[in-house]
Amino acid sequence: CLINDELSIMDWKTGNNLGNKEKLQMQAYMKSVNATKAYLIHLPAVKPNQKGYKIIEVDFNENQFNLFLATKKIFDMENTDKPKVLTL
Repeated sequence: CLINDELSIMDWKTGNNLGNKEKLQMQAYMKSVNATKAYLIHLPAVKPNQKGYKIIEVDFNENQFNLFLATKKIFDMENTDKPKVLTL
């Protein structure tokens, strides 16, 4: 979306915990569309406030993007099985 004429990414997350992996994922999203800001909209089962949500702003950071790439390499190395195709 555009916020103040700036391309931004929004990603809605459920669950009670958000951590670094979600923020690193946002780095990849921002890099892919050349955005400089992203927002994680956290909708946990346990409400963090009266509104029932929390917004976490994430700025693009090249070092964080490189950390995402390193993490992806480890994931790819540990997950070499190809997806199974189900034929009915």
